[in-house]
Amino acid sequence: MDSQTSPMIVTASYMLLNFLASVAIIWINKYVFLYGFKFGTTLTFLHFVCTFAGLWICKAYKMFEVKPLRIRDVLPLCIAFCGFVVFNNLSLLFNT
Repeated sequence: MDSQTSPMIVTASYMLLNFLASVAIIWINKYVFLYGFKFGTTLTFLHFVCTFAGLWICKAYKMFEVKPLRIRDVLPLCIAFCGFVVFNNLSLLFNT
């Protein structure tokens, strides 16, 4: 990162990238369901595998620092995230 680059611009760029990636995933999911794929749970599993792999690669390149956390502290967030992905995929499956 250039020392002249504003942290605000970097943050805004990452937010835009996250938004565009989310929209792309939604479009791809819709496309997959439109053409006959009926396994929403499998698609959810693939999303989680890709997320894990992406985070593992980012960790290997030291893009973030891993901090130890108690499972009990992050479990509600994990459950909410899993529910979000599962219900979005089910919505695409049944409303497409």
